[in-house]
Amino acid sequence: MTSVGRTTDTAAQTGPLDLYRALWTERAALVRRYHLDLVAIGLLIVVWIAVRTLFGDTGRAYLAWVFASAALILVSPRAGLILYIVTGAFFDNVQFSRALALQDLLVPVLAVSVGARIVLDRGRTMPRSAALLLGALLALGTLLGVAHSVMVAQDPDWAWHVAYTWVATIGGAMVILVAAAWVARKGDLAPLIAAVVVGVVVALIALAEYVSPGLVSGGPFAWVGFW
Repeated sequence: MTSVGRTTDTAAQTGPLDLYRALWTERAALVRRYHLDLVAIGLLIVVWIAVRTLFGDTGRAYLAWVFASAALILVSPRAGLILYIVTGAFFDNVQFSRALALQDLLVPVLAVSVGARIVLDRGRTMPRSAALLLGALLALGTLLGVAHSVMVAQDPDWAWHVAYTWVATIGGAMVILVAAAWVARKGDLAPLIAAVVVGVVVALIALAEYVSPGLVSGGPFAWVGFW
């Protein structure tokens, strides 16, 4: 009778939050079992190549791809980081204040996604190292400089230019550093492997263009570089 009573009490205490937590846990298991994150990355890369080849990087099709990629980053920072590593290695026309490409807007989304998880975990899942601390201090220090420039700037366009430039340079680099460290905290080497592979691909493309000028820059995939 006692065990029955305890079971009843436990069941009575189960609420919507427990249901959502169970569904989220099951979702994570399904993603790991069927590698759904890699499937999503592969699909978005294929769509990215098609959109860049057919429509360029300034139209609604590319904007839709950016929104879809941002949604993936919010759901899975790991998948989003790998996606940005693969696609960010290739040329994108700047769209904002001569500093930031449309694709670079994924970096702040990655910062929000990883930052929210670190805050919710109270920093327990963040690796401790002097390099990461130095990177965080560097990002914070330069961000304070950006804030000061924005406050004293008399021209709003200049203020936006400073902010966009920070995201496109040191700020974005530090976000990627922290995100990569957070993803790799359990030994996940997928982002590192993706970076090595895409680096080799970029080198081969550059070598092919060097050996045979116009082979890439004169074809349908000329958008991959700034020739």
